[in-house]
Amino acid sequence: IRMDGMLLRLMAEHLQLSIDGTRNVWVVKPGHGSRGRGVKCFDDLQAILQHAASRKRACIVQKYVEPCLLLDEKKFDIRAWVLVTSWNPLTVWMYEPYI
Repeated sequence: IRMDGMLLRLMAEHLQLSIDGTRNVWVVKPGHGSRGRGVKCFDDLQAILQHAASRKRACIVQKYVEPCLLLDEKKFDIRAWVLVTSWNPLTVWMYEPYI
């Protein structure tokens, strides 16, 4: 019974618990000046890759975060350019201007 209570508290604090892992929601948008145009949401890697391949220009892919990040009551993005070269062992390279 204590575990049920802990799970309910965890679910209340971590709104994406039910989709964490294989069912993450990802926002895909044009790389420059979209101002809300051309923004799409996906939960499937193959669909993201097909969408990105069909575009003439680069796009930005970011995980949808809930609740959204606020700074001075304004939503903001954290943009980080990373390259994953291996899953096992995990090897991630990050473009330094964003560190």
